Amino acid sequence: MAQENMKHLLVIRLSSMGDVAMTVPVLHCLLTQNKNIRITVVSRPLFAAFFSHLPRCDFFAADVDTKYKGFFGLLKLSKDLSALKPDFIADLHEVLRTNVLDFLLKLNCSVPIKKIDKGRKEKKALCANNNEKVLVPLKSTFQRYADVFEALGFNIDLTKEYTINQPALLPKAERFFKNAEKQIPIGIAAFARYGGKTYPEFLMKETIDELFKTKPELHIFLFGGKSDQIKLELRKKEHPDKITIVAGQLSLEEEMGLISRMKLMLSMDSANMHIASMLSVPVVSLWGATHPYLGFYGWHQEPENALYADRKKYPNLPSSVNGKKMHPGTEMCMNSIRPEQVVEKIIKILKD
Repeated sequence: MAQENMKHLLVIRLSSMGDVAMTVPVLHCLLTQNKNIRITVVSRPLFAAFFSHLPRCDFFAADVDTKYKGFFGLLKLSKDLSALKPDFIADLHEVLRTNVLDFLLKLNCSVPIKKIDKGRKEKKALCANNNEKVLVPLKSTFQRYADVFEALGFNIDLTKEYTINQPALLPKAERFFKNAEKQIPIGIAAFARYGGKTYPEFLMKETIDELFKTKPELHIFLFGGKSDQIKLELRKKEHPDKITIVAGQLSLEEEMGLISRMKLMLSMDSANMHIASMLSVPVVSLWGATHPYLGFYGWHQEPENALYADRKKYPNLPSSVNGKKMHPGTEMCMNSIRPEQVVEKIIKILKD
């Protein structure tokens, strides 16, 4: 179908890396199941690599910290987006900034706009400081995204098979990957943004040591941000030939190519879980202050591959959606996930 005959859908998601990564498999389903549309994703410039493989998908870099900062920046952004002549607008963010942007877009181009229902009330209830609460799974964020597109009149079925072409292994990442020749590559994202969902360093050290004892042919790639490099160096010194630190050294595009070559990823509730998931890499995930029932489990990840803080000891968990808030007395909850549990789960996946 000629591009000029297609309906043009503007998709807005300006949030954190993990939330943006979660849009990718949903948009893939939308595009493959609706051949009569094309999409422009509006997000932060850093995240462009997420969408480069999607058919009929353009990317609009919205730097809301500089070029499009503040109300007048949003006014300019609304004019620039209106110039793209969208037929529909999907707001997958729904915060004050995007609500203002939606209003301005409505004035400029008068097209249907639908917003995500984040389920804030039920999430708040699930995070209440209540020892008697019953954990029930809420609607996944993936389905909440899909609901927006259905409200705009598009068909989308998230149960259909999802496949993604493996990203290229770019030269810099390829040099790192050569360190794992004749070894089994696995990735570990050892940190998360907040302490409530970060596995303690001494337990991660025990986990890594035990992994090498149990399966010496492993090669571990340590992922994270630039600020994590010094802390990760300590792990490498103890296993210099079996650990490669890539934290803070690769672009997102390079990192995606490398993660896609991992046999599995060990991650907290963090962006790396979602990047690995959208690349169809199995993830062993560790959960403390947060919980998958809040709707943020990795795309099509097996439920049994999640390990949780002990709810017998911490019955009032989860405490927040993002791990920033912790109920009093739960500060050490991640310590209740034992290294032997993590190692057992990883070895099982590698055998399978």
